[in-house]
Amino acid sequence: MIVILNFCVLSTILVGVLDACSESLVYDENEIVETTTSRDEYNEYDENTLTIPSKGKVLYGTITCYYIFSLEQFNYSYQDKPYDQYLKIENSTLPTLKQSAFVRFSTITKLYLSSLGIETILPGAFNGLTAIKELYLDHNELSELSKGVYNSLHRLEVLTLNDNKIQKIESLAFMGADNLVELCLRNNKITTIEDEMLKTQKRMKYLDLSGNPLVQFSLKGLSHVDTLNVNSTQLSEIDEDLSSLRVKWMDLSSSQFTTVNFSTFPKLDELYLSHNQIESLANCQVLEAIDVRLDNNRIKTINETFRDISRFYIRHNELEVLRDSLFNKSKSLLVADFGFNKISTVEKFAFRNLTSLDLLDLQHNAISRIDPVLFRDLHHLTLLDLSNNLITEFQYGTFDSLSNLRILNISDNRLVSLHQYTFGSLLNLRNLHFDNNQISTVNVDDLTYHLPSLRVVSLDNNPWRCKDLVIVRNSFRKSKVVISSGESYDVENFHGIACQNDNSVSTVTPDSKIERFFNEDFGNSTFYRYFDKDFAHSRFFKFFESFHDTEHLNETQMEKFTAVDVAPNKYDNNVLVFSTVVQVLILAVMLFGFYFMVDFLKKVNHSKQLETMSQTEVC
Repeated sequence: MIVILNFCVLSTILVGVLDACSESLVYDENEIVETTTSRDEYNEYDENTLTIPSKGKVLYGTITCYYIFSLEQFNYSYQDKPYDQYLKIENSTLPTLKQSAFVRFSTITKLYLSSLGIETILPGAFNGLTAIKELYLDHNELSELSKGVYNSLHRLEVLTLNDNKIQKIESLAFMGADNLVELCLRNNKITTIEDEMLKTQKRMKYLDLSGNPLVQFSLKGLSHVDTLNVNSTQLSEIDEDLSSLRVKWMDLSSSQFTTVNFSTFPKLDELYLSHNQIESLANCQVLEAIDVRLDNNRIKTINETFRDISRFYIRHNELEVLRDSLFNKSKSLLVADFGFNKISTVEKFAFRNLTSLDLLDLQHNAISRIDPVLFRDLHHLTLLDLSNNLITEFQYGTFDSLSNLRILNISDNRLVSLHQYTFGSLLNLRNLHFDNNQISTVNVDDLTYHLPSLRVVSLDNNPWRCKDLVIVRNSFRKSKVVISSGESYDVENFHGIACQNDNSVSTVTPDSKIERFFNEDFGNSTFYRYFDKDFAHSRFFKFFESFHDTEHLNETQMEKFTAVDVAPNKYDNNVLVFSTVVQVLILAVMLFGFYFMVDFLKKVNHSKQLETMSQTEVC
């Protein structure tokens, strides 16, 4: 187990102390050694060593020195150790590094000189550092890189000069440091990288020039660079052909590109061109890249075909149409993100043959219609985002091929209903989002039947009636589906989901003739007024009331008679009265029928008696 142990100088620095150093060690076991040394006003060093016997091997040690204002007067007794040693100077000011400034630290492998106010490094300053592999000079005041400064650093692999004020780099400034693998010049004031500046760097793999006002740069000779970071510059074009390079990761984002010709690009793993001013793309068919990012540009149309792309991001552009030919040769496409454009038309074969596509994002566009054929080949799609469009309905068959879909977002559209049969093939759908539509009723039983894997639903900001929302929520709970809480707590709501309590209990809109009759005509009829008021005082009513003995009803039955969720509206009251009237009339008809049947039987019996008597008289 590797353990990193850091030790600082004593927390209280005595009066008269001029500089101090401490050493921290990294072991492969849990033992430590700390040595703290400080120099007093008489230039005498006191050493305090705490040692715990170690069975593990020391991996490396870091010497950290503070309050150094002159390397000439810095007399720390450095000793070679049988492990790598690093030197770090902090809380100090060293405006100039003179020749052979670190000659006594000949065996250190890393040197940290960041944030020391260094303005000038004289040629030969690093003479004697024969073992150094990494040099950090970030956050200083350097304005130029002169020839001869790094010529003795033959084993140097990492050089960072980030966040300085470098404007000028002399030709062959890095001569001598011929084994550089990583060079970082981020956030300086460099405008040009000329051919001769990096000519000797045959082993360089990582080059960071981001955050400079670059208008021109040359990569001639850098045949081994695989990571190139040139974002946040003033570059508007690339003059030279980069196709021969071995670059795998290239970042040209946040610059001034207006057009891109992919024929000059090498085969890449990742290409970043986001946050430029790109309006057109050329030779898309020759681009070979795994990850292409073109977000935040001004692209209005793509009339060419991409090939061999795995992830394609083109958010926040001005696309209006997705052509059938766009990905005809990109069967390996996994992610396609077209969010936040102006797309109004998606041609029905735009996603043809994309059998490996996993994520499709079309949110925040102007799509009003989805062709039933559009998703036909997307058998492996797991996430589909169609939110913030103008869709009013989905035709049958639209989602039939999406048997692996896990997440469907159709929020912020113009949907008025959810036809459960439309989702009949989404057997693995777990998350369904349809917030911000015009949906006011859902047949939960049918929906969950067709979506057996459904687990999460979000339905906020639809025109719900509170009673209906409660029913919908309880129905989903019975199917073990969670409804995401809303955020509308400042209005009438149910678990943060806004709803209207207008004393309505029915989700059915009264459009039919019989419903209009009960809402309007029947309520104003004499028939209704009689049974609503006068009938309750009639002897007939009191007679039937005697049969309704509530004292013999159990508690559950009483709840059925008395339970009322909300105050009934006019429609329900009318229906209640009408059903009562119908029941009374049926009972009356049954009584009259019984009476007439008894009377009829009496007459039949009487006629038979008369007939028998007449026969007797004849005999």
